[in-house]
Amino acid sequence: MFDAKVKPLGITRSQWSVLAALSRIGGEGMMQVELARYLDIGKVTIGGLIRRLEVAGLVQRDKDQSDARANRVFITPKGYEIIESMEAIGTENNDRILAGVSYQDLRIAEEVLAKVKENIRVELRALGEDED
Repeated sequence: MFDAKVKPLGITRSQWSVLAALSRIGGEGMMQVELARYLDIGKVTIGGLIRRLEVAGLVQRDKDQSDARANRVFITPKGYEIIESMEAIGTENNDRILAGVSYQDLRIAEEVLAKVKENIRVELRALGEDED
């Protein structure tokens, strides 16, 4: 539903997640590997997302000043414009899909899903699976 409504903006939900994370941390940007960890996605996946966002002019990558081997990712002014449009669409979607659901029920659902996610992580670690 969200992807369909933002399709005219030319951005996917995954790309929006990257922009949203970058917008929350301010102007100092974020190292690419930190961004992957923060979003709980693999290094290869984040690299592709950032590359597409960079081509679109929504982010830029620069070498980190303290570690020239690492890239720091920054949101651009054009990226902030897209964030504003996407936030408005997200708010409208949330209002519609959460109509009639109490705040208490939402909190319970979030807590349950967070616990399920953590249980999956524990099991993957026990199996020796790499989370990236």
